[in-house]
Amino acid sequence: IQAQERKTHRELERLSQRLADQESALHEKSEHARLSQERIIELEGQLEALDAIRNQQEAQIGELQLSLNSTSETLEEKMSRLAAKQTSVQAAQAMLENLKPMLDALEDRLHDESDSMA
Repeated sequence: IQAQERKTHRELERLSQRLADQESALHEKSEHARLSQERIIELEGQLEALDAIRNQQEAQIGELQLSLNSTSETLEEKMSRLAAKQTSVQAAQAMLENLKPMLDALEDRLHDESDSMA
């Protein structure tokens, strides 16, 4: 009977140790799960913050695109007006070039008349 009691006692100690080991492993896994959950919450917060920043940047990009389009339209209008002015200037230059020979001839004629009066 004593041998049986010792055997049962050893078996009980072995089972107690096994239970303690399993409880320790369970505690470690629970702690790991808790830390993982905290990390998940932290990362979700960071993700929300990054989403907010991204949304803000997308809105700014939209505003800049509208501004760029407006500036481009204004530039096209100014370039069109400049081209029209250049055309007018070229026409005026051509007119002046056509008038120059007439002006030179008139000047020569006035010189001749002035010389003949003198």
